Amino acid sequence: MRTIVTIGVLTAGAVTFTGQTAPVCDSGCVWKKLTIAAAAAAILLAGCTSGADSNGAGDRTSARPAKSSSAAAASPSAGPIGVSLASDWVSTALERDKSGYFLTVNSTSDPDVYDGRLSFREPDGAIDNSQFVTLTLTGPSTMSVRWADASEQTGSFVVNGDATKAVTLVLGQGCVDTLPSDAAPDNCVFRPRKGNAAATESASPTPESSTVFAVPATDEAMSYLCSTSSDDLARVTSSKSDAFAVAVLQVALTQIGYDPGPIDGRYGSLSKDAVRSYQAAAGLTVDGLVGPKTWTSLQAAACSVAEDPAG
Repeated sequence: MRTIVTIGVLTAGAVTFTGQTAPVCDSGCVWKKLTIAAAAAAILLAGCTSGADSNGAGDRTSARPAKSSSAAAASPSAGPIGVSLASDWVSTALERDKSGYFLTVNSTSDPDVYDGRLSFREPDGAIDNSQFVTLTLTGPSTMSVRWADASEQTGSFVVNGDATKAVTLVLGQGCVDTLPSDAAPDNCVFRPRKGNAAATESASPTPESSTVFAVPATDEAMSYLCSTSSDDLARVTSSKSDAFAVAVLQVALTQIGYDPGPIDGRYGSLSKDAVRSYQAAAGLTVDGLVGPKTWTSLQAAACSVAEDPAG
């Protein structure tokens, strides 16, 4: 007598599988057919589950933005910090003691970079110990301060309620280390100068107004430049600069095709623009600060031109 085994109907989603009805010749054959049917059912179930996942749960997943898109959206777009600096600043020490440091800044082609000049005002109004710095805004309240010796330190600033203007500048530890040891730390904390006082316009790193300065001839300036180690050349953007060193710089710039304005021993805006242009062309840090690297590069360029009769 033969036994008939019917493998039932399996339905999952829209897919239906009907097991076959077949005579079973012996127990081994029965188990073989059962195994085949079970395997087929498992395949269909897997397919249905996958389909449900892609049509159901998959829809819920696709409704969420991809992680990479979300991360990109969260990242701030590159652009200016959006904070402006006033042109005239006075230290809290100068406000309190009527003598101390003040700072003047000028904007550059980069909205986040400012050329600064730090100077000391004596109680009688005399201005001395001037040097240049470059201020680069790096965040909503932070900035980089590059000093005349090419060192770079972190500073900070406080903004107004609209976060559009700085109302306090803190030049930081680099300022404390740079100023004379007897200078009070609050000579490094600045507020915008009230009103439109033009007291800072008389400030100039070189020369002092009472100093009589004889402009060197081109040959004299070039002889000094090409025979003096860059380590011995005065850093014209620091408080140790002198009018002769500035004049040598101006002559050197003229020799290699950069216009520093009149050769007068004053490191003004035209001279600084010429230095920045040269630094850009020479692959140096473009900060308008004349330290050993800029001097060495200028020596190599200007002295090679002087030695070339065709130049």
